[in-house]
Amino acid sequence: MVGFVIGSLVFVLRPDEARARVFYLAFFAFSATVIISHGYFSIQKEWFSYVPSVLFYLLYSFVPALLLHFILFFYRPAVKKRIGLFYIPAVVFAVLLIFLFLCSTLNGSMTYFRYFQSAYYIFRYYTFIYILSAVIFLILGHRQSSTEEEKTQIKWIYYFLLIGLSPFILLYQLPLLFRFPPLLSEELSSVFFI
Repeated sequence: MVGFVIGSLVFVLRPDEARARVFYLAFFAFSATVIISHGYFSIQKEWFSYVPSVLFYLLYSFVPALLLHFILFFYRPAVKKRIGLFYIPAVVFAVLLIFLFLCSTLNGSMTYFRYFQSAYYIFRYYTFIYILSAVIFLILGHRQSSTEEEKTQIKWIYYFLLIGLSPFILLYQLPLLFRFPPLLSEELSSVFFI
């Protein structure tokens, strides 16, 4: 809920600024995925029970791309000119995960469920690579920043990433990438986002 408030506040204070709009979208998508938690829990026969799950996979697919897009506002070179390319994996994963999730649950198909699990495993790599890229671009942006105000903004973003995302990435996502059991559950690692 705090993410909605922070994102909305930044958007209200600076609606004409592109960085504020991307920040708002990133916080909105991120907060919604934390609130919805995981897309598996609301499967029933009524079609409306699938809405939270579909929203989860849709928004979760865009969180890494939105985070990277926001961080690139602090990076000077011309990477920003081709920012749309960074959203291609998000669109592909959103469509793929939603399609496979719906096929596996609506049809009760274990084959589609296995495909879904494989796609979700690859999705973890995408998430890890994008968040790692965001941290690298943030460090490069800090080195390039010319004003003390911008350096301070970058430090606050870095602290948010360090405190909020580190437990999720290092103790949950990274072990799963290497096929080890996570050191923290997804729910417990999400506590650091609050």
